[in-house]
Amino acid sequence: VYYILSSGKTTYSDMAKKCREYLIEKGILGERNKAYSPLYMDVTGYETVDSSFMGISVDKEIIFSDIKGENKALDTLNKSGINDVSIRLRAYSDGGIFSKAQNGLDINSEIGSLEDLNTLANRLKDNGGRLYLENSISTVFEAGNGFKKMTHAVRGLKKTVVKGIDYDLVAGTVQEANFSYLMTSPVFFKSLTENFINSFDKKSGPTSVYGYSRSDYGSKLWSDFKVGRQVDRCISIKLADNAIKTAKDKFASVMTDGSNSYVLKNSDVILNMPLGSSKFSSESYAIPFYQMVIHGYTDFAGPAMNISQDGKTSFLQSLESGAALYFSVYTNKDVFLKETSIGSFTYPTCFDDLKDTIIDYRKQFSNVFGDLYDKTITEHIRVTDKVRVTVYENGKAIAVNYGNEDAVYNGVTIPKNGYAVISEGGENYEK
Repeated sequence: VYYILSSGKTTYSDMAKKCREYLIEKGILGERNKAYSPLYMDVTGYETVDSSFMGISVDKEIIFSDIKGENKALDTLNKSGINDVSIRLRAYSDGGIFSKAQNGLDINSEIGSLEDLNTLANRLKDNGGRLYLENSISTVFEAGNGFKKMTHAVRGLKKTVVKGIDYDLVAGTVQEANFSYLMTSPVFFKSLTENFINSFDKKSGPTSVYGYSRSDYGSKLWSDFKVGRQVDRCISIKLADNAIKTAKDKFASVMTDGSNSYVLKNSDVILNMPLGSSKFSSESYAIPFYQMVIHGYTDFAGPAMNISQDGKTSFLQSLESGAALYFSVYTNKDVFLKETSIGSFTYPTCFDDLKDTIIDYRKQFSNVFGDLYDKTITEHIRVTDKVRVTVYENGKAIAVNYGNEDAVYNGVTIPKNGYAVISEGGENYEK
């Protein structure tokens, strides 16, 4: 545990500044951010389900999104003046959501061709965004593509293969039949990443146009106790970092989920960062400390707004912490989501049903954060339990009111369940 001592009265805003300075000094936080805030969208590709044809068991593919649909979604956003969009394409390769080891670049033909993929990547890049391809190597739902259960999966203390199990959040039950998965030993992360890059070079061309995503790099960390390759979680971090550095050297940008601190040095974008507290009974109130430290240096967003418990609160939390906007969508409106596994696994929303919300939130967000994206947070003020104020280095401040009644701060009225843009002097802020 590393301590930095201070003298006199020290607020948590002062502590955030000291922490940021320390991370800069150590080279963990690099250059300042770019001067705009892109809109992030996860787009889910497809799912394979068990079906039958004339009494014969077959695998049926359910296509949630294709590149043609993604381009139509971009057209809709472009017409509303929203151009700088970044897309993370997920579940596009062998197995879809329940993927095999992604030991190379592959795209399902129903989603599009490699040529379509390159065209989409260049379109996003030219408009100030990025196409991120998810590289699923950490969790494997089925052996194959060079992945062998007894060779590549992690072992527990009893030396047996360990399975991960996710849950149906709606029913609160274990979905072992569909959602159990194998965990790749961290020993193989770098070689699998290199295989993906080499395959990319051969099949698609320059990786510099694309972004690279490994979502569980920043959210999941495990040991491996197989005899002859025992890895604890400290070594696991180093192995995960080495793999990500390999991708960072090749791709234009690296993305992950979660907020484990070791990801800050090698990640350009962090999604699904918690913006609220864990609500332990010992907590008095929550502050966006992590966000105060990294704002202006690393792109980040909270959970996808359309799958959060309260979208309005998520939007206000994004305004309070300076987080970017992030949504999880699919484009095929003919899919009945409730009849698929994805309906209880990742909960995306059809773009056509969500587009008005995305456009509305994006326009509001741009008006507020147009000149703040590359600015550090100098102070965070808890006015009351419901009213918070975030001050940036250029003097601009965002006041957020989580209460059900209007509030006043420095002479400025903050509407209930709303926000106001103010200056330190208390008047409406002017650029």
